[in-house]
Amino acid sequence: MNRGALALFSTILFGLVLGVGLAGCQASGRSRNAQPAPTKELSQAAVSSATPVSTEVLSRVTAIFPTPIPNRDLSQATPTFPTQVAGKESRQATPAFPTQVASEESRQATAIAPTQVIWEMLGEVNKERALKDLRRLTGEEPICVSSGCYTITNRLTGSEGLHLAMDYISENLVSLGYSVEFWDWSRSGEADRNLIARKTGVVSPTEEIYFVAHVDGVGGGVEERFPAADDDASGAVDDLELARILSSHSFGRTVVLLFSTGEEQGTLGVQSYLAQLSRQELSSIQYVVDVDMVGYDGDRDRVMELWHGGHSPSLALAEMMSETIRTYQLDLVPTLVVGCG
Repeated sequence: MNRGALALFSTILFGLVLGVGLAGCQASGRSRNAQPAPTKELSQAAVSSATPVSTEVLSRVTAIFPTPIPNRDLSQATPTFPTQVAGKESRQATPAFPTQVASEESRQATAIAPTQVIWEMLGEVNKERALKDLRRLTGEEPICVSSGCYTITNRLTGSEGLHLAMDYISENLVSLGYSVEFWDWSRSGEADRNLIARKTGVVSPTEEIYFVAHVDGVGGGVEERFPAADDDASGAVDDLELARILSSHSFGRTVVLLFSTGEEQGTLGVQSYLAQLSRQELSSIQYVVDVDMVGYDGDRDRVMELWHGGHSPSLALAEMMSETIRTYQLDLVPTLVVGCG
């Protein structure tokens, strides 16, 4: 299985085992010398393989993350502290921050118990469907929304292409039963909107687990063709596929999917979103995973960087995510990186 497909499985796994936490500095954490992938190569790398993951698994949950309960409530219990983590894949450069592989002691402390529920849910992942989403968001195929069918040129903040991409994601989420709303923002001379989708928890609805991906891309001009497939259509389609898998299951905590804009101008959309939340709403955020640039392996080393804030709760969560990759035997090399990229 190629690494882009494995990254898709990783996103799903993080969602199923826990839910996870928001990137501390609201930065993407990409390696400094990353090069954009050619659209054709990226499309193949992102989500193409149909090979199933192995069903041989190990270990058990201790301390932090309990086993899902029988009614498929996978996110009910666990830590009460907010924590911050960003999931990233390695590119072509050595990270500018310290990296580490989880110690044997920490791996034992965060050992993950494989469950049949999660294996079944992983079996629901449709990589071809995610690849089709990727092609539509990058303009390789027409994108159809309620107003008609169009071909996206780019997804610059404030552009028609980004507007269409957000409508496409929104309409898919509504069809899955999510509560969806747009929040407009204006900041630093830029303006656009964020998309927020919620699936309310059945046990602790005021405790929220966030998955974040920015939908906007870079480009030199309004009419310039720029797919922005890796950065960050790859993260957006991963989160959309995650939403599909989660939609037919019940969870203890509320799942929030935040599709942001203005990231390429300095995380303006996310900053604006956080500024609009009350103190109580901020305190409801338990975990966040920022999924950014997960479709292209520049040096083909299969390294997946897990960026975290450096404090104990964040590190513990990053170690859990690392162990999740190992437990479900994804052919990736998880590496912990301190910082916000």
